[in-house]
Amino acid sequence: MNDDWMPVSMRLGNKPIFEISEWIPDEVKPSIISIISELMYRNRIDLDIFIARLRVPNYPLLNTEDRFFAYMNDSQENFVDCIDFVVFNTDDYYDKCGDLLIKLRDILHYSNTNWMIGCDEDTHKLMMQRRVLPETQEHYLSLANSVDELAGRHLKDAWRNAYMHNGSHKQAWESARKAVECLLHPIVSPDNNRATITSMIRDIKAKPDKWICDIPAKEADGSNGSVMKFLEFLKMMPYEPGHHGQSDGSITEREAQAQVAIASTICQILHDKGFRQKNG
Repeated sequence: MNDDWMPVSMRLGNKPIFEISEWIPDEVKPSIISIISELMYRNRIDLDIFIARLRVPNYPLLNTEDRFFAYMNDSQENFVDCIDFVVFNTDDYYDKCGDLLIKLRDILHYSNTNWMIGCDEDTHKLMMQRRVLPETQEHYLSLANSVDELAGRHLKDAWRNAYMHNGSHKQAWESARKAVECLLHPIVSPDNNRATITSMIRDIKAKPDKWICDIPAKEADGSNGSVMKFLEFLKMMPYEPGHHGQSDGSITEREAQAQVAIASTICQILHDKGFRQKNG
């Protein structure tokens, strides 16, 4: 399929280009269901686990497969759950099912839905996740594989939970913080194994002249202006809402993704030694 093709009605401005949809448009669901059915057949996927995990209702007179598709069509969330389960259990990505997965990917892309098929970097399992620019994902993976192993694991965990279907937004926020703490700790508080972003902000603020930062600053910001600008980044990484039990702790998907983006930026600065000890 030609990625550059656009309907003539849209090229001429007679029909508006569809905005990104949070869910999968009804118009493409029959095509997706056909692909999912064929993937299930080719992979001989056992649906009993799915039915058990989600307690799929026992629709009268329906066999297991028909129950699955009845559940799939019951809501938008169910629809994505069902796709997610089938692609997760799909084997032989390039041989047996590559054609179907490419077609499914194209339908999701061209219908302008905010969902895509992603691949877990560690397990190589396929999953449904929110769309993100390929360049952004490539940069994140490169960073996660370049930093300290533990920090890299935290970054990957944060990314998965921020973008994958049914990810834990709380876990994404916590893992993003942990990734920053892993890289910042040896620079700011090497002798304090219990150091947190909060405690390290205090340490930097108390003696900013102990560190050098390459973030550009104006003369008016003073001799420690760059360090203080880096502190502003760190202050964007508070504990997740509800950490102290003073709120319900609800975190939206976009808030979780924003925290992961901030953490990735900070980790990139630290990896590049853009913030370091003055005599280090």
